[in-house]
Amino acid sequence: VGRVGGKALLYFEIVSTLSLVIGLVAGHIFHPGSGFNLNPATIDTKALAGYTSAAQHQNTVEFLMHIIPDTITGAFASGNVLQILLVSVLFGAALAATGERGRPLIAMIDYFA
Repeated sequence: VGRVGGKALLYFEIVSTLSLVIGLVAGHIFHPGSGFNLNPATIDTKALAGYTSAAQHQNTVEFLMHIIPDTITGAFASGNVLQILLVSVLFGAALAATGERGRPLIAMIDYFA
């Protein structure tokens, strides 16, 4: 894990830095948003109130409880990435706990992957 993890971390850092540099250069060249001529004082903030108030009312416990999906398929249907990740990790742990009986399913998943 050490050598592979180090390579993955190095790759991540290099690619992230490169993408940030490309984004900064593109921003300086193309000046995105310069043609809108918007005055921040005249923007109607009432349209954003639904989003900002929903974010303020969620505390840590509600956030953690929101990670747990109502149903297994509900996590995939809603598209909530944290719920999908939780279901995937629990499924992987359960599959690993089955031992030898789960080998055919693991082989099938590896084949399709």
